[in-house]
Amino acid sequence: MAGSLFSSRHYRSKRFLVLVIVCLLALGCSFLINASTSASSAVDKAVTGIFVGKAEVGGEDTANHDYYLSFTINQGKALIAVATLTEIYSNKVLVQNHTMKSDLGFVRPSLQNKQAWEVDVKVASDKVYGQFIVHGKGQDKKYNVTATRATGNAGLYWTKTRSENSTYVGGWILLADEREQGGGVLKDGQKSESRPVLRSQQIHSQQASLDENTILLVKKVEPSMIDSVDLSFPARY
Repeated sequence: MAGSLFSSRHYRSKRFLVLVIVCLLALGCSFLINASTSASSAVDKAVTGIFVGKAEVGGEDTANHDYYLSFTINQGKALIAVATLTEIYSNKVLVQNHTMKSDLGFVRPSLQNKQAWEVDVKVASDKVYGQFIVHGKGQDKKYNVTATRATGNAGLYWTKTRSENSTYVGGWILLADEREQGGGVLKDGQKSESRPVLRSQQIHSQQASLDENTILLVKKVEPSMIDSVDLSFPARY
């Protein structure tokens, strides 16, 4: 009887000890995961800057377009923009685990309400790199893209100008040599027939002529400006 009682107590003690060990292991894993997440978040928030690059995409579905991309990052937030020679689209996302994913462009019913393009990229201190995805009929095509830190006049530019009872909103993405650039302008929410090409003179004066009657005020988008910049174009249904 005494042996049986001792055996029962011993079993309960072992069971309790196992439960304690399991709980401690679970707490330890949770601590490691939280510590890893906090470290990742700290690194993500430490990256600040403007990165620009280009994805060269050819083929029937894309009309041999070149796509200009910019990533403006500040404290874990990012403004992603993609431009063609006549249009520019953007989206604001969070940098999570050194990664940014976002739909961009306009909605196409034939693609079941997908946006025209998508980016899936990694963030490093000196570059943003990954894939630029073109949504096509029946299949998606993926292209490599690398955006490096903008230097000199390279970067993302933005205008929001009120002139003669009309509002102009738009932007440009300039690569390092300034000659390679894309973007577009809306007039009262509709695509403008033209857009100025930004050159050093316009950049330094912060003014660009849309036509003989309209001067656009141009600003370079700094990381601290992310929340105030709007580059959205109307969706195409």
